[in-house]
Amino acid sequence: MKKLYLFAFASVLFVIISSVYVIQSAPLERHELQVRYIIGNFTGIDVNGSALTFGEVMPGGSSTRTIILYNSHPFPVEARFYISDNLKGSVTLPEQVKINPGENVSLPVSVLAEPGKPFGEYTGSFSAVISRY
Repeated sequence: MKKLYLFAFASVLFVIISSVYVIQSAPLERHELQVRYIIGNFTGIDVNGSALTFGEVMPGGSSTRTIILYNSHPFPVEARFYISDNLKGSVTLPEQVKINPGENVSLPVSVLAEPGKPFGEYTGSFSAVISRY
């Protein structure tokens, strides 16, 4: 009988510890922005607060935009960044960054208009997942 109680106690303790781990590692926030750039004969700027736009970029040229992240949580967070598959290789950004409480971090995101890539508009998505560090 004592072994049964010990087993039950160990099982409950395991479930509690596992639950705390899952809660701690769950994302706190998710953000997604549309990404847009045009490959063309000119260089142009596009200002948009709800999308990550690079304007028009000449073949072989590049453009960089900066995203500013602020940690309003009372603990450090980790931001992980993802770009849609169709823009991988054209858009570069850090994979992840640690942000301390009350800290601002500037994140450069760049697009490269690969030489030989056809003129036109290219779109995709950028995602940021914020989790407890």
